[in-house]
Amino acid sequence: MNCFVWSISKAGVVWIKVFQHMSHRGDVIGDDLAESFEILRSFSPEHSYDETVQIFKRVFNETP
Repeated sequence: MNCFVWSISKAGVVWIKVFQHMSHRGDVIGDDLAESFEILRSFSPEHSYDETVQIFKRVFNETP
């Protein structure tokens, strides 16, 4: 994984999603760059739905 792709993978879910989409758009960003972003589709960070609910409640100050 090159440095730019690694940086995107650490930048957060919004950036990962953007570049996951861009990995399908070789016509826009070029085939080589699109191919390097394909790894974000297979190896992006995961967490459970329960974790998502807990984060949402914490961010919006709701008690679980």
